Amino acid sequence: MDGARPHVVKTHHDLPEQQYAQAGSAAGSMHDRVRRSRAAQGRRYFALNAPLAILSSVLPGLSLYAATLLLGSRGDFATAGELRLYASVFGLVGILFLNEMGKFFVRHVVAGDMGEVAKLFYFRLVLAVLVGGGAGIAICVALVAGYPDVAAMAATIAISAVFYPADFFLTLLTAQTRFALLTRLNAIRYVFATGALIGVLVQHGSALHAFLAYTLVLAGFGLGYTWRYGRPALAGLRRFSWQEVAASDVRSAAGLSAANALPNALEHVDKFIVGTLFGLHVLGIYALAFSTGRIIYNAMKPVTTIYYRWLVDHRIERHTALRLFLIGSGIGMGCMVAIWAAYSFIPALDFFRPAAAMSAIIFAGYGLALVNTGELQSEALHHGGRLRRVFWANAGSGLACYGLFLIAALLPESVALLALPGHFALRHGVSLLILYRSRRASAG
Repeated sequence: MDGARPHVVKTHHDLPEQQYAQAGSAAGSMHDRVRRSRAAQGRRYFALNAPLAILSSVLPGLSLYAATLLLGSRGDFATAGELRLYASVFGLVGILFLNEMGKFFVRHVVAGDMGEVAKLFYFRLVLAVLVGGGAGIAICVALVAGYPDVAAMAATIAISAVFYPADFFLTLLTAQTRFALLTRLNAIRYVFATGALIGVLVQHGSALHAFLAYTLVLAGFGLGYTWRYGRPALAGLRRFSWQEVAASDVRSAAGLSAANALPNALEHVDKFIVGTLFGLHVLGIYALAFSTGRIIYNAMKPVTTIYYRWLVDHRIERHTALRLFLIGSGIGMGCMVAIWAAYSFIPALDFFRPAAAMSAIIFAGYGLALVNTGELQSEALHHGGRLRRVFWANAGSGLACYGLFLIAALLPESVALLALPGHFALRHGVSLLILYRSRRASAG
């Protein structure tokens, strides 16, 4: 075989140019197919889960909004304003429970670190004991002093000591992406709670007693849900030492919650300003306007929650932020037109006319709001995120809004009622500005 030609193994360097080009084209086609497949999976995930997340999130707002519409249609804006005040007190108490702790629950549930989940939940239980104990003392003092309405309000605060820790099931099911179950559970409890709220109002009961019935039903269902679905995640719950708690993410959760305390309180402080300066009737109109402006945004905002798990490892890119802005702004403009058409052509909705301009101001800020919500959640959830940026973004936007509130308190009623809703767009715009500038400074 001496005359046989030796066998040569050809490498890709020896391939003819045409074959090499074909190989490269095949690799590119494979990459395109993978990219299109992932995009299709993302669209399917959004289509399946976004409606569920939206429905689950808007249920709380829909309950109070239904009551406000009922009272507004009867011309009883004063009772609507009083109901809004009680809801604001309840919301302000919720800030004490470190409502940003939910993001850390999500992070540790996704990581499977249930020991950290138990420590965070333990700390929330400690807060519940403190708040519930203080409310219990207030109830006793009010009853002895002969102030039953004050006692009833304190009882609502006592219910919050059950309501906020019991909402752990919401965070857990969100982290587990069990959105169908979450929506079903939330729908059941809010149907019953709304029935209790509307039932008391229809029977011409007081706003305080209606709100008390509402929160009691919610707390009861939440407690049952957390007991049913949260026990496996909280199997390691015990009495932790303060050293163990301090070594957990409690400090970070407290810092993030403190950063968000100012902007979270914004949703309630303006109600107290309007109620104090202009009375409950005007507050009822303002509450109708603000609830209308927020109800659609509250339907858009939870779409980002279905990506909580994804945001732990990924950032929001610039083209995604632009898309969120355009979507939010388009929806806001559509809502302006829809509201104008509704009260202009439907006589039964004429009672909404005094609130229309205030709602339109809120609708105008939807684009900024949607981008800011996504960016702040990305910064808080991402492994490489910096909570310090979130703190300064929220602190700066909060101070800007409180400055607006101070100016509005000095203005005539008609001007102040147009200035106050502007804090919605101001808050999100200033927050985005601070966040982006902080990232550019770090990159540079």
